[in-house]
Amino acid sequence: MERGQIRGHRVGSLQDPSTTRLAFRCLQISSSESVRRLWDRMDAMGGAIPVREVFTAKSLQMVQQRKAVIATDMIAGRVQSSLFCPVLDGFFHVGTQSITNLRSVWYYRKRIDPDLVKAINKRILWLSESAVPFMRDQDLYPKGSTCFLDTSKQDRSDAFQPLTVQDMRAVFVLCGYLIAMACVFLLIELIVHGMSHCAGSLA
Repeated sequence: MERGQIRGHRVGSLQDPSTTRLAFRCLQISSSESVRRLWDRMDAMGGAIPVREVFTAKSLQMVQQRKAVIATDMIAGRVQSSLFCPVLDGFFHVGTQSITNLRSVWYYRKRIDPDLVKAINKRILWLSESAVPFMRDQDLYPKGSTCFLDTSKQDRSDAFQPLTVQDMRAVFVLCGYLIAMACVFLLIELIVHGMSHCAGSLA
């Protein structure tokens, strides 16, 4: 969208204007350079639009023409944009870089039980650090995502990937070499020990 909005813990919208202004301010003074660059981009676009108007053919065409930018969670962006694939003349690139958000404790009043805040933060961290896929692509995009570029081979250093046997191949090969070398040294040691024992017996 032409200026970012915040919903909960991700970029979106809030009903309370004062909270929205606070969220904008937090983006503006964030310690993360990527977040500040995001704010500068949204600020340059000049203005915000209602959430219900974000994912429309008109707004998505503006994104394709580089006249607007939509800042939201990746799943919502892909799901909503895929609905317009048949009528949009172009392709979308959905970025995967994580945006560092404020910890949820910032939003709570002091009178809320600290143990509750701690538990919520803990579960948010569990969610963000888990490698479990929540839904399969065919469930999320039943109509297909024909207007998305294939970015699966690009760098996904911020994403979790399951560890496979192929990933451990070098470790297995190295262990094999080490075991073979240990066997060779053991054989040499046995031969040397046997020869010295025989020489001692003959003497």
